[in-house]
Amino acid sequence: MIKFSIALEGDKNIEFYLKILKELEKSHFYSLQIYEHVPFKPAIPIVSILSRFSKKLKVGAVTVPFFLYHPFTLARYSSFLQEISSEKSILGISRGAYSRYLGKNVDRRLVRFLEFLDCLNSIFNSKSFKGEYYEYNLDEKMNISFNKLPEIYVGTSGPKLCEEAVKYPFVKGIIVDNLWNSEYARKMRNIIDYKIETIKRDENFELIARPFTYVDENLEMAIKNAERILEYYIDDLVGNSPMLKDINRNKLFVENFCCVGNVSKIEKEIEDMIKAGVNHICFGLPLGKNPIKVIKVLEERIVKNFYS
Repeated sequence: MIKFSIALEGDKNIEFYLKILKELEKSHFYSLQIYEHVPFKPAIPIVSILSRFSKKLKVGAVTVPFFLYHPFTLARYSSFLQEISSEKSILGISRGAYSRYLGKNVDRRLVRFLEFLDCLNSIFNSKSFKGEYYEYNLDEKMNISFNKLPEIYVGTSGPKLCEEAVKYPFVKGIIVDNLWNSEYARKMRNIIDYKIETIKRDENFELIARPFTYVDENLEMAIKNAERILEYYIDDLVGNSPMLKDINRNKLFVENFCCVGNVSKIEKEIEDMIKAGVNHICFGLPLGKNPIKVIKVLEERIVKNFYS
């Protein structure tokens, strides 16, 4: 069964997020995700507030750049969010963007990120860990339980990290920002399925597409607005991605990374993404001129049809 979610930037006031949450609570949407982009407000505090008002919707910070936290610190936050959300929290972790805001010496290499995941895995399994970059020591006085975890995802558009992420039992799927190219989605799905078969992992592993979204009956206007948004973000979020080499030449450049246009066009593209192996679609910012109206349109004309 396909899932649908909404993602918002950390540039709004809390009243806006609460209005969106209230609307989503009445819908078939699965989750509300807050981007953890360093230039904006921090996602975890926003999610902590939203968690207290969510009755059925899952909420989470997705995705958190790993270089912002020690693995144990992030594990503590994840445990707390799972508690206050009545076990409805999600968490995304990625190598992250915008590291330049923290200076030029931030180490985002794949080897360091994988050690971060190794350390998390040890924490969740109540084991000490000592690596080249991270260390974690058990303490019998620690009063934190990791028996109940959020749904944890890894954010990546790279084949190497995609393949590695499948190895970790606590990782439930990968989130690919700006994924709206069905051929590239199929490549990522094939990598996941091959690795699942290789390591004999017996549970489902999600492939989540999270494109920027602009819904408008005027396609020209939708594309113009999506181009403006993509231009602002593309160097940081897509700049080094192998997705850039696999764009569909039959589409406008922006349509490879953004879900744009009217509902009929979007519905057809969703069908293509599902056929390519995507299990979960998260419509990202800014949705349109009126986000609440767009959410209602997506719910009435697309989302609920997949649940009926």
